[in-house]
Amino acid sequence: MPEAFAILTVTLFVVIILAVSAFNSAARSPGEKLAQLQQQLAWLEERERLAEARRWDGQMRANLADQLAETRRTIAKITAPTD
Repeated sequence: MPEAFAILTVTLFVVIILAVSAFNSAARSPGEKLAQLQQQLAWLEERERLAEARRWDGQMRANLADQLAETRRTIAKITAPTD
């Protein structure tokens, strides 16, 4: 019986954390999301310069390029004019 209570408690705790996280994510304004994405973009660009300078392997550079492209696409979606 104590094992079932422990499992239920942990499950409930995880569900509450996920719900709060989802609510906080949805509550952010587009401006806040854009600012966060721009910070992420700047960080990724710095990582790309570091990767070039330190001659990281091709797979790591490809992963960075994918992340940069995805971040730029997301920024473009947010900043695109809505008709």
